Amino acid sequence: LGAYPLSEGGSDHLGPPALHLGIGARAGRQIRGRTAAGIVEDADNQTAWNAELGFKIRRISTTAEYFWMTDEQANPVVASDIDSRGFHAQAGYMLRPRHIELGILVSRVTPDTRVNDAAVTELRGVVSYYWHAHGLKLQADIGQLGYGSKFGTLSERARQGLPAQGPRLASGRSLSDTQMRIQLQVAF
Repeated sequence: LGAYPLSEGGSDHLGPPALHLGIGARAGRQIRGRTAAGIVEDADNQTAWNAELGFKIRRISTTAEYFWMTDEQANPVVASDIDSRGFHAQAGYMLRPRHIELGILVSRVTPDTRVNDAAVTELRGVVSYYWHAHGLKLQADIGQLGYGSKFGTLSERARQGLPAQGPRLASGRSLSDTQMRIQLQVAF
């Protein structure tokens, strides 16, 4: 426990151990962009919960989160509610304090718990160089983004907010992509 800077990685924490525990909840209208266009009276609701944990000590930083959510489908279209679950966990190590960090990220989202083998998974390795903490950094990662064999059978609503498969929306076989991303962040 103690001061816990809420930023990615450990570039801002070289002091004593810091532990962060959190829980969250929300209910009511769905987030913007997830409801039907136009004016719908008593539009569908969404209920979500999450729990998170973070720990930093010297050159090591970790964070993990689990969520569960229910999307109501009553208005304007009546259908079964969509229950989704997911988690992410990441860990990083500062090779050179305040400047060079290596990390790993793993995540899994099950967009509709009624559909087996429809999860989206992610495993990435990352390297970051910080000039001025997160205000000026260069970050590169490489990893696998995977889709279960039934991902293509999910409703459009269950897939909202998830990485798209592009034109390969297929059923009956698992798919995966190797991705490499490079990001320069300048914040002031």
